[in-house]
Amino acid sequence: MPRKKPNEASPAIGDNSALNAADRDKLKNLVYRISVLEEERAGLDEDVRSIYAEAKSAGFNARALREIVRRRRQNPKQRETREARQAAIDAYMAALGGLADLPLGQAALARASAELATPV
Repeated sequence: MPRKKPNEASPAIGDNSALNAADRDKLKNLVYRISVLEEERAGLDEDVRSIYAEAKSAGFNARALREIVRRRRQNPKQRETREARQAAIDAYMAALGGLADLPLGQAALARASAELATPV
């Protein structure tokens, strides 16, 4: 493709001065529709914040609720990736002995010890 000579005039990127009336109307309509949706989203975001505040005042952990909502929104591929990452973290923690300090880790160790001590 031949390059344009530097002295050739060309419209700047994003220059809409050459739009005809129908295209300008379409552009205005698109901008309006986006603006309306942005306003609706702002209202919905405020409603969601209000619900989390209500949950917190009722004694629920808002961070845990946010995590539950985030996980429920994930598609199967995202869930699979998260579960694989968690499995790797658990394996590393077990290798480092990091689970032995937790109540669940202590219970697992006690159960494993009991299973090893019980003859089959």
